[in-house]
Amino acid sequence: MSWIDGAIESGNAPIDVDVSDLDLDVDVIQVKPISANEYNLLKQDPEVTKITDEQDRLEILGMLTVCTMLKKCDNTISWGKFRQMPLTLISKLATLCTEAVGTDGGGGVLGE
Repeated sequence: MSWIDGAIESGNAPIDVDVSDLDLDVDVIQVKPISANEYNLLKQDPEVTKITDEQDRLEILGMLTVCTMLKKCDNTISWGKFRQMPLTLISKLATLCTEAVGTDGGGGVLGE
């Protein structure tokens, strides 16, 4: 196996995210990082492209990214359900998920 195959494989491993402080029905959820390909597809999503304000576009792209990372480990999640959550909860989830994916402790691609 080449180094790039190893990177792809390790980047597709689920990462545990501690959500115990969010008062959900679970203490840990799992996410998988998205690939560059997946990110580029999200940037072309109609939810993103229809928005003209750059800051608003980045916000919706961030939410879509987190939703996609969650969906890769939990097939009960949909963009429609995700958008129904309170924005404060989405913000906290986004922070926890991106921190877990992007740190050495998370073991995600961004941390390795």
